[in-house]
Amino acid sequence: MTSSPQSHLTNLIDGIRRYPQTGIKVVVSGGGVGGLFAALECWRKGNDVEILEQNDSATPLGDFFAIGPSALSTLHYYPKMLAEYNATSWNSPLWWCDPSGKKLVSEFVEWNRPGGAPHAAKDVPIVGFMKLRPQIIRMMVDQIKRLGIPIHYGRKAVSYEEDDSGKASVLTANGEVFTGDVVVAAEGIGTNSHGIVTGKPVPFVNSGYAIMRGAFSPDVIAPESKGAKLLLEPGQTPEVRTYAGKDMHLITLFTHEKVGLAFTHKEDGSAKESWGTHRLGRRDHGSREASS
Repeated sequence: MTSSPQSHLTNLIDGIRRYPQTGIKVVVSGGGVGGLFAALECWRKGNDVEILEQNDSATPLGDFFAIGPSALSTLHYYPKMLAEYNATSWNSPLWWCDPSGKKLVSEFVEWNRPGGAPHAAKDVPIVGFMKLRPQIIRMMVDQIKRLGIPIHYGRKAVSYEEDDSGKASVLTANGEVFTGDVVVAAEGIGTNSHGIVTGKPVPFVNSGYAIMRGAFSPDVIAPESKGAKLLLEPGQTPEVRTYAGKDMHLITLFTHEKVGLAFTHKEDGSAKESWGTHRLGRRDHGSREASS
């Protein structure tokens, strides 16, 4: 008799089937989208996990990003997260517009086109293209809290080490050392982990362009302004629009809760890499300008 493929999954926690504990400890350095999902998957496979994050709390800053089927292929193992994801997902075309704002052509991403090939996230009903980062972070942090996975905030990784026994360690800026059998470096581009992952620092290459990113509530746009004409009508599906011009382009995400934008333009030497919170109208909103 063939055993069920789920027979070795012995623990059901928060609706999640967890593999038997392995005795392996995993330290994840970085509490962004990649780090949090890596931590969840390591926990689901039976490992003991703790997370280090340099910020003092889960940051709500950020605008939107693209996430495809391969990154969502295991989301169906987390029923509550899947329900949250589905509640904020949509299937809409990507619009290409000229500088005047005229819509020229639209197309769906390839995995959402009728008759398209099956993709890796076949158990996820709607695999959108653009997602609001704060929604995804909140969804994952809530799941991690329900599972009791510890997140240590205010821990900035400054170096990584491996001893003769194969144990890996993360040294933080305040002098703490976190040791595990495995360390996952999920800090992002240009961080201290690159020296050990690639063997040398990876320098930035100036492209001559900069990008200004931001996200804000539609409420701050004056009702009779030109900008108000770009907003969604009640009940309209969220849209991603790209406006292309000479030496510049603007990618926008319009939802009923947020407007996100990423404006790429020629760099004049004044751009800085930083996230900031700015007050627009009644609410705070995140924005960033960085050279690329």
